[in-house]
Amino acid sequence: LGSRTLPPRPTGIAWTAGGEAEAKWTVRANHGGGYAYRVCPRGAELSEACFQQHPLAFAGKTFLEWGNGTRLAIPARILSNGTQPAGSQWAMNPLPFRPCYTSLPDNDPLNKGCSFAPPCAERHYNNSISMGFANFTGSCSGRFPVLVSIVDVLSIPADLAPGDYVLGFRYDAEMTAQVWQSCADISIVAPV
Repeated sequence: LGSRTLPPRPTGIAWTAGGEAEAKWTVRANHGGGYAYRVCPRGAELSEACFQQHPLAFAGKTFLEWGNGTRLAIPARILSNGTQPAGSQWAMNPLPFRPCYTSLPDNDPLNKGCSFAPPCAERHYNNSISMGFANFTGSCSGRFPVLVSIVDVLSIPADLAPGDYVLGFRYDAEMTAQVWQSCADISIVAPV
C-alpha cells in the first residue's frame, strides 16, 4: 500500500496555478493505450477517487525528446468524450505498440502489423549488447522505445489551491488488461 507508506519526497518542482507545465515519461515495454495526469493534495488519502477529483488538461503540445535534449513536436491525440471522470482528458500513447520501421521494406518480418505509423523516421538496429535486449529497439517505432521520452505540456487549473500535491500518472494498456501508475511530489504556487 504505497499510498499509505511512501513518505513525501520533495522534488523542488513548482507549477503555477493557471499556467502550463511539462511532464515527461518513458515506456520500456510498450503496450499501447492511453494515459492521463491528475493531482491529489498531499496529506489526503492517495486514492483513485482523490485523483479523479483533480484531472489535468493537456495544453495540446507534445514532444518526443532524446537523451541529447533534441525534441520533435508531434501531434497529440487527446480524447475528452467518454472519459472517466466525465470531461477529463486522456491522451493516446504516441508510439505504436506494434512497431513498424520506416527504414525497412514493407515485406520485412519486423514490419508485421503496425498499429499506426511512428511519429518519426525510424532506423532499426540491434542493441542487444548495449541495452541487454535480444530484440531490435527503436527510438520511436514503439518496440522497446528506451531511447526516447514523451513530453506533454499540461494546463494547470487556475483554481487549484497553492500547496503540496502528488502528481499521478495513470496509463491504461491496450494490449493487456493492465493499469500502470506512477507518482511524483510537486508544489502548486499562486501566480505572481
